[in-house]
Amino acid sequence: MAINGGGIQTAMICGRICGNVMAKYLNGESTLYEYDVKWREVIGKELQNALKLRKLIDYSSMKSDIIGSLMMYMMGGERLGDLLRCKSIRSIIL
Repeated sequence: MAINGGGIQTAMICGRICGNVMAKYLNGESTLYEYDVKWREVIGKELQNALKLRKLIDYSSMKSDIIGSLMMYMMGGERLGDLLRCKSIRSIIL
């Protein structure tokens, strides 16, 4: 996750998807391409949101500690939690 550096949950989700797709593939019930489709359906949007938020934060608030602290204060705890869970940018800004 570009926003918080986490990867354990992402790896676990993708590992489960991979295992399910591989079992179906070995039984002749699907192709390996299904893995790419499935992980994008399940976590693709969150990964895209995380990258957009990371870029926004890098551009705006990480230029100085004072600006970063001020933005975190203005967002408040609930919105910071949304940010760490990679909610859409609109739900964080509005």
